[in-house]
Amino acid sequence: MVFKIKRSPILVAISLLLIVLPLFLYLKEEARNIDLIVPVLLSLFILYTLIHAHFIIKDDHLIIVFGILNKKIPIQHIQRIHYTKNPISAPAWTLKRLQIDTYDRSILISLPKDESGFFNALTAINKNINLPN
Repeated sequence: MVFKIKRSPILVAISLLLIVLPLFLYLKEEARNIDLIVPVLLSLFILYTLIHAHFIIKDDHLIIVFGILNKKIPIQHIQRIHYTKNPISAPAWTLKRLQIDTYDRSILISLPKDESGFFNALTAINKNINLPN
């Protein structure tokens, strides 16, 4: 089962601005092609994470996909899920995030678009998960 993530319009707008920034650098007369390598690579990375971010529930695992970053969590290890608003804690497209507490660690993730469907899919596998109110 695949769940898309929520995207804050403000964060998406900022990201799109950062994506087109290398074009403005290129239009400057003194810009050289070599000067554009890092900004273009960063822009491609931001665009890829904007497009390629979702959650997958497969074979009793929650797989978090955020661009080139993937995390696989056994759903049976999840103890608690709650909301947090720590903006520097993890890569996400929203300021409000979910914190997943397992037996050995805490993981911060973006919000799924379908929160209730996401929670239902997780609790269908692990009924002991403590969900947010």
